[in-house]
Amino acid sequence: MNEHLQGWMPEDNKHGVGEAAALRQQRLAKYRPRTAKKVAAGISLALAVLMLVPTGQGALAEATTTQQIVAGLCYFGMFALPAVYWLYCNRRDTATVRQWAVSTQEYVDIWKSLDPTTKAAFATPRTELPLLPKRRWWVINVLMLMLMFLGGAVLPDLT
Repeated sequence: MNEHLQGWMPEDNKHGVGEAAALRQQRLAKYRPRTAKKVAAGISLALAVLMLVPTGQGALAEATTTQQIVAGLCYFGMFALPAVYWLYCNRRDTATVRQWAVSTQEYVDIWKSLDPTTKAAFATPRTELPLLPKRRWWVINVLMLMLMFLGGAVLPDLT
């Protein structure tokens, strides 16, 4: 299996070697989810779960149960939102790349089996990756700030 397809495709990559294949491999390497990103998403989710555990110290010691719950949920959302969004986008991108790889490989296999006169009637197989949807991280950042301020606003003032 091509090392650039690891994490995207479970089966072997049978594409030929050449300039177009090198470009595809380079682009797949950029799209591939990295271990560091997976670890960061896991840490973010773990911190989100910790935000649901009331400590009873600091501002939470003087807060009512309702305030503690609302603040905990806000902080949970603040930490969980980027991880969940990244996992969602990664799953969507993985499905897109897998579908592209399967359909491209099928077309290449069929195209190679055609005789030269029939090949002229069909388009040469394209090796360009699909355009992955743009990720809207600015929306996630705005929502995180809103949740942070909302979580802090419901807690009692310590001064």
